[in-house]
Formats: sequence, structure tokens, C-alpha cells
Amino acid sequence: SPIMQALHEKYASQGLVVIGANCSERDKAGQLTNTPDAARGYAAEHEYSYLFTYGNDDLKKSVNIRGIPTMFVVDRKGVTRFVQVGYSKTLQDILEKPIVAALSAR
Repeated sequence: SPIMQALHEKYASQGLVVIGANCSERDKAGQLTNTPDAARGYAAEHEYSYLFTYGNDDLKKSVNIRGIPTMFVVDRKGVTRFVQVGYSKTLQDILEKPIVAALSAR
């Protein structure tokens, strides 16, 4: 998303790693697909420079994602510090506070 791209650009130099984890992707025929095509195409179409992964249906199940988008802020030690489910007009502000906190935690 443009918000994730903006956060990536603003905080990458401080250690933020933004990962777009595509799941439940479908091909042009509507069949579930497990190839990088959708993730690569989406990133290229929108000129996003952060990392995109694909085939994350098992991840979606294991962390019980119930809404798209779902964003996790994970600190340097692998501890989930914040979870945001759903889009908001203030999403960048919502995510920025826990990102800054996670980046400054040692």
C-alpha cells in the first residue's frame, strides 16, 4: 500500500523491514495460485520497493488472520508489539507510533 511504502521509505535506514505477505491469491481463471506472479505484479504496478512474499496461506491460518489487510509490528527480538486489522484513513499514524517504539527498543 502507499502507506506501507511511505513507512518503508521513512524508516528503512533505521532498520524497519516492511514485508507484504500475499495470501489467498487467485489466477485469472479464479483458481487459487501459489506462484510469485501476483505479488510481483502488484509491487511492480504500484512501484513499491518493499519486499513482497507469496504463498502465505499457512501463515494466514497460523496467526488467525481474520481481515485483510492485517499489519504486524514485530521488534528486533521477534516479539509482536502491535497488530492492526483493517484499513483506516489514519493508518500511517496508527502504525508509526509502535514502529518508532519497536525501532528504538533494544
